[in-house]
Amino acid sequence: VYKRQVYPERAAGLVLVCPVLGGFQPGEAVTSFNEEEDVLLEKGDLEGAAELNMRMWLAGPNRDKNDMEANLWSQLAQMQYEAFQVPEPEGVEFIGVDFAAVERLGGISNPVLVLQGDEDVPSVIEHACFVSERIPEARFEMLAGVGHMLSLEDPVEFNRIVRTFLLDSQGG
Repeated sequence: VYKRQVYPERAAGLVLVCPVLGGFQPGEAVTSFNEEEDVLLEKGDLEGAAELNMRMWLAGPNRDKNDMEANLWSQLAQMQYEAFQVPEPEGVEFIGVDFAAVERLGGISNPVLVLQGDEDVPSVIEHACFVSERIPEARFEMLAGVGHMLSLEDPVEFNRIVRTFLLDSQGG
């Protein structure tokens, strides 16, 4: 978001998918998820942590594993499991950025599309709405029947919406 304000000429438009920006206050579900994930990872239960991620970010609060495409669930769970296995490089220190992007949203002048799935975590949905309301002339699209991984759950609709937006942003 910051680069879009500083260098607006570098892109015809900006697509934000389930945006969570600096300054976002997570709801209880996200906070509980983070705590539970930390416990599982500290115990070395990578499979449990991967499954937790699938329940939170793929299924969301209103669906379960049985509601999801089995192949998508298993592939994403495997990807997450493998990501947990990648060791952190030695001697690398995480440097947090004290930057509340939400305070700068009004300065974005290029076309913006905010995409959100209606089966996502409520606080993430609320934040996506908040973001789209604060960016001048932002377009908001809520995809039905998908959660946080909307580009993977409904790639055809996701690509159609993004392609249309980008073509419109370029005047074509």
